[in-house]
Amino acid sequence: HLRADRDRVFGERHDLLAHEAAHVRRRDPLVSFIAHVNRCVFWFNPLAWWLERALTANAEHACDEAGVRAMGETRRYADVLLDLAAAVRSHHGRVNWQGVGVNGSGLLGRRIDRVLSGDAFGPVQRWRSAAIAVACAGVIAGVAACRQRATEPLREDPEVAAQMAAQ
Repeated sequence: HLRADRDRVFGERHDLLAHEAAHVRRRDPLVSFIAHVNRCVFWFNPLAWWLERALTANAEHACDEAGVRAMGETRRYADVLLDLAAAVRSHHGRVNWQGVGVNGSGLLGRRIDRVLSGDAFGPVQRWRSAAIAVACAGVIAGVAACRQRATEPLREDPEVAAQMAAQ
């Protein structure tokens, strides 16, 4: 019985390390830091707050895939997420991990739903990638079309200047 508990804990640690290693490979701490600085500079803009939350959620969803692949069982990985949330709650929130979603944001539930559904771990569909590329190209073209061009100051027309001086 003790050996089974030890193996379970070791397996959970391995899976959590796979999840955290995925964060490192993806450079999520750097992206999170930049998003946090962006939110500090643009604190008055709700989009800056939304962007930070969305980047955090997407990073957690992407790294959950690495954890599930390391563990091989979606149900067990969901249990690990619940155990992690229980550990944060047992410390009365003093250990606050935004990505876990224990702060009432609902992220934990969405993470568990995605893990258990298994739909999110498939390859990205070609039409979706193409639609995103077309949308990005459209946005870039719109921004380029609306960009103000620097113009030279108007030069004085000698004929008009002479007529004005004569009057």
